[in-house]
Amino acid sequence: MCGATQLPDIYRKPSTLWSWHMSSTSIALQLRDLFEATCYELFTGLNGQITQVESVDFDGSHMPFAHIDAGCNDFEIEITLSLPFSALAMTYPVYCNITKIDESELEDWITELSNRLMGQLRRNLMMYSVQLQTGVPDHCFGYPSDPKSTQTGYHFLFQFEFDAEVFEAGLFVEVFNPELVFNMRAAEKNAINDGNIEFF
Repeated sequence: MCGATQLPDIYRKPSTLWSWHMSSTSIALQLRDLFEATCYELFTGLNGQITQVESVDFDGSHMPFAHIDAGCNDFEIEITLSLPFSALAMTYPVYCNITKIDESELEDWITELSNRLMGQLRRNLMMYSVQLQTGVPDHCFGYPSDPKSTQTGYHFLFQFEFDAEVFEAGLFVEVFNPELVFNMRAAEKNAINDGNIEFF
């Protein structure tokens, strides 16, 4: 279990694996690790404590669900978020001492969260000279009728606890080029020069 201040190694230091010619599986696993680190990065910036939890009987069928896809010539990804209204309310940017938030606003907020998460992942991948084209985020209530997890590819799910509220983040990866090479030198240079978090 990782705490909010104990981020995965790939967040603290670029993995040397990213300088290799990699198989489809290893590419997907590296994207998984980077996605996990990006989840920590985003939610720790929302004034809360985040920890990863395991063996949780999570059921998002009655929760807001958001998804957004992105891709390049070498791979395609989709990220998903499933959060209870209580967790969305805690992360919602409240101004002027507003104490009541409509559920419709929270449903819009989960769409924005997925967009921010993808934007930060896109920014992190730019460190390796990987340029993603992103789609438009969408949301529904409960799970979608045609999830990416039923398609050919790699599907990873993470359950996190944010201030005692459990939510789920997912990553779907389809690799088109198993000979993909990530620019390790660019990553090391950008890691040294990296500054504040910025969202797309």
